Amino acid sequence: MTNSESAVRKGSQLPRIESFPFYATTAADDAIDLAAVAGLFLDPWQEYVLRGSLGEKRNGKWSAFRCGLVVPRQNGKNALLEARELAGLFLFGEKRIIHTAHETKTARESMQSLMNRMKQSPDLMEQVLGFEGDLDKEFSGMKVGNDPSITLKGGAKISYAARSKGSGRGFTGDLIVMDEAYALKTAEMAAMLPTMAAKSMEGNPQIWFTSSAGMPESDLLEAMRQEGIKKSSDRLAYFEWSADDDAPIDDVESWYQANPGLGIRISEQYVRDEYEVFIEADAIEEFKRERLGIWAKLGGESVFGAGVWAALMDPPDLDDSDDPIAGTGSQPGDQKVFAVEIAANRESASIALLSFRADELVHAEIIENRVGTSWIGTRLAELQKRWNPIATVAIAGGHVDSLVPSWKRDGARVKLIKFADYVKACGVIYDWITQGKLRHLDDPILNAAIEGVQQKFTRDNAAWYWSRVSSDVDITSLVALTVAVAGLEKKTGQSRPVGERRGRIL
Repeated sequence: MTNSESAVRKGSQLPRIESFPFYATTAADDAIDLAAVAGLFLDPWQEYVLRGSLGEKRNGKWSAFRCGLVVPRQNGKNALLEARELAGLFLFGEKRIIHTAHETKTARESMQSLMNRMKQSPDLMEQVLGFEGDLDKEFSGMKVGNDPSITLKGGAKISYAARSKGSGRGFTGDLIVMDEAYALKTAEMAAMLPTMAAKSMEGNPQIWFTSSAGMPESDLLEAMRQEGIKKSSDRLAYFEWSADDDAPIDDVESWYQANPGLGIRISEQYVRDEYEVFIEADAIEEFKRERLGIWAKLGGESVFGAGVWAALMDPPDLDDSDDPIAGTGSQPGDQKVFAVEIAANRESASIALLSFRADELVHAEIIENRVGTSWIGTRLAELQKRWNPIATVAIAGGHVDSLVPSWKRDGARVKLIKFADYVKACGVIYDWITQGKLRHLDDPILNAAIEGVQQKFTRDNAAWYWSRVSSDVDITSLVALTVAVAGLEKKTGQSRPVGERRGRIL
């Protein structure tokens, strides 16, 4: 047996999830060599990320405008960022670099680390503004107070800042680094991107998003992740180290899959000790996110706790009836609301029925779930003629607005509700389910939607709604039911079952 460094097992140097655009050449080797000049010797996985993210098109522009890196803590993410920022300052001619983080402390620590790195290299320090060879003397090129920054004699500058509401409007440059991107909100990016528009014509801008695994409210990072999984963007480089969502937390193979720095800067024994601490503290979900890179979800693996949905089943007995609203099992009351929802890609759509039952519980049923959209108008007209619902509703906007005229020609009357009313209805139906006030027919399509749905927070983080992007199943059935909640409230003034539950004991 040998004790040589090569015999030490190392974490996976290739990401579990990756996507990056085609490139003609890459500037990574120059960045790697410069990092070595500063005493920063990168791991193979760090070099791999640089090669994919610093790919260049034949015209010399970056192949990737956005670069995303998601990796558990302590694996070397910050060292990789230092290598990228050094290359921007000294090699790529990036005059304005902005490094941001969610917290001021994190931004300042990143700045101090890069300063210390540069101070180890006389060749780099020679180019710092005001430096005359004495590190003990103050010089203008490295500021740690107001305007924390590093400035070179040629004018290149990297500034450090913590993000705050509205601060994105001041973030414009050749390179923007968004560290702790799990806390980055869509509204912040919406404020920042227009300010970079001029750079797209006269420069070669790039934005980096780096983070540990996402939180339930990480809407922007999650959307980027889905682009990486689906490989749907030709301007995104995305790299993620993580274990499978269903990986056992004590599975050592998963530890090595999710942590490229394991065996390099993190020992296996440390992870074992960390595991014991989290288990003792009953913090399994935290261990999964922090060490296995498994994204946090509200309610654990599912939005709803184990057994909650199954306890609400009231399915019909098998009979020969093909009537979707007849037979045994849960039955709707006299006032019925139908709702329709269409998938974003128009590949599928659902029609749902919602009604207060005679026992004042809520009857929930999926009438149709089919591919395409051409069938919707005719089917809605049939349902309205047969059952005379008090309302048929859909969410205004998106594909629905363009289809309403054709539905009208088919004889269907559809009321459009505001998105804000839909968001409110999400909370109402969640309460109905978790409080046992709803009954369903054990429909496999709806069951799958309930199991796989995830939540997305509004921009002000004050509410949430069902996320089409984050959910890995067709959730049109659940969204349609939720839209029906809003329609029922609009027509009856009721957002909850009234009175005491009768005849049912959970």
